Amino acid sequence: GTPLYVAPELCEGANASPASDLYALGLTLYFLITGQHAFMAPNVMAVLANQMTMALPDPRARGINMPDGLWQVMRKACEKD
Repeated sequence: GTPLYVAPELCEGANASPASDLYALGLTLYFLITGQHAFMAPNVMAVLANQMTMALPDPRARGINMPDGLWQVMRKACEKD
């Protein structure tokens, strides 16, 4: 997959798993709701570092009005562990 949707464990060389797919699904949902990628950076290595270390940015901080339950689903899907 593309670095914008790759799960943290894949950045570290682990094999893909259903959890990797859930992570990518959470990031896809984030993009569909916000129109922006969650972990943008100036180059691929920085994107991958963000995938491994940063918490999912809260779309509500970007002015996106959404139900708390939907945010919880996205946040849970994009947990690092």
